[in-house]
Amino acid sequence: MLVYNKGTLHEEKSDPELPLSTFYCGFRFKDGTRANNDWVVPPGSEPVLRANRYSEEIRSLMQTMFNEFSIREEGYNSISHHLLNAVLLIIDRMSQHQRAANEIVRSNTLAESIKDYLDTNYRQNIKLKDLADQFHIDFYYLIHMYKNCYGTSPYHYLIQRRMGEATRLLVSTKKKSMGNLQVGRVREPKLLYHFIYQNGR
Repeated sequence: MLVYNKGTLHEEKSDPELPLSTFYCGFRFKDGTRANNDWVVPPGSEPVLRANRYSEEIRSLMQTMFNEFSIREEGYNSISHHLLNAVLLIIDRMSQHQRAANEIVRSNTLAESIKDYLDTNYRQNIKLKDLADQFHIDFYYLIHMYKNCYGTSPYHYLIQRRMGEATRLLVSTKKKSMGNLQVGRVREPKLLYHFIYQNGR
């Protein structure tokens, strides 16, 4: 289960052999719903909850909540409210269980360090050869190792990162030139080409 804060750019890729089961659900808290704690997962908790014995229960509750909201028969609002509370409580239980079991351990791998570098410096004119030199590794090893870890090359990830930021800026500013400058590109036609290629017209 993946939990994102509002405005967070994200992208998921499914594996044909192990496809994702996906429910998109946006939470908007109202009075009486977790009034003392308006977090789906509390600060400091992992936003990725691994599958465990509660996963099927969550899936079932989400499906029921979706059905209630779609059909909208009498009492659906009250039922959906209680289902949402149940979902939030079980997510909280899953999060606590995961922390207690210490299932997620962050490792400072080379691929993660490179991704962190790209996330921090994507506005710069980064060449793959310079990136390989920066981390003291072979150019071809860089591409192979990164793709094995993330399923894409550093170059394509850099484009995706820039396009994600450009999308956010274009939506919020409505100015191509501003988005162009803030994602590190100076040639507007090139930005537009990559934007259309990645997102369509």
